[in-house]
Amino acid sequence: MAVAQAPLQAARQPLDVGELNAGQAQPQQASPLIDIPILVHAYEQKALKSEDVIYVRRVEASYGNVHSIFMVCDGHQGAGAANHCVENMPGLLGQLLPRGVPDWSDTGNVVEYAEQVRRAVSTAAVLLDNEWTRMVESGAANVQETAGTTMTLAVVSGWLLTVANTGDSNAIIDCGDNVQEITFSHRIQVNKNEQNRLRQAGAQLAPLGFHLQGPAKPQEMGVGPLRMWPGGLCVSRSIGDLDAGPLIVPLPHVRQVLLTRQRALRLIMASDGLWDLMSFR
Repeated sequence: MAVAQAPLQAARQPLDVGELNAGQAQPQQASPLIDIPILVHAYEQKALKSEDVIYVRRVEASYGNVHSIFMVCDGHQGAGAANHCVENMPGLLGQLLPRGVPDWSDTGNVVEYAEQVRRAVSTAAVLLDNEWTRMVESGAANVQETAGTTMTLAVVSGWLLTVANTGDSNAIIDCGDNVQEITFSHRIQVNKNEQNRLRQAGAQLAPLGFHLQGPAKPQEMGVGPLRMWPGGLCVSRSIGDLDAGPLIVPLPHVRQVLLTRQRALRLIMASDGLWDLMSFR
């Protein structure tokens, strides 16, 4: 189970880090840029199979270095794909994200900037998956061929929050009096749109059979959540998972929010090890 928290607050109004329950809370110093939110982050991780990976890069904003990155990857069949994401995503984003921040008073400028960030995170996710495929197919050393991972990525660019996710490591925004999910879960069991996409493409969807060796037979209740076969994945989007075939895609869902200057917000990102045991509601 991996959990990352990133509270966001207006500049010159320091957040009380004592309100955070998870360890290693570290307040950021005053930003060298005017009108940039102060970030505080904390994270907690309990290793069971050591397949969850957290990445944090919180920056003190300067021209060309304005994007703070928070990432949770929940690996399966080994941690290889999850480690691949955290080792390579920052470099890809460094090449693809725009430099600087927009004029926040210019709506057109902000919309254009947000679209550039959206394209950057989507492109980076696909490039990550393409590179993993190339490594597996070339027989690169120490690559776990069947490994895959969810990926939930948050990029804070000034007052713009961008969250992209593949898989079911979900994220929520806590406004104090209201909590909203900002990710789009790709767990097949709960996502009717993804079920329809997979079925229309000819995929077999079924829970694990009682024999635990493949899909449940027709009319058999089966064990656990709905899965896609071949591969037996319970998510419809991920990085890696080459054995599941081309219907498992790396393209993330992306949502963006303009942060408010009047109040602090808290973003909580976690793998399903947390959300399977508790509801954010």
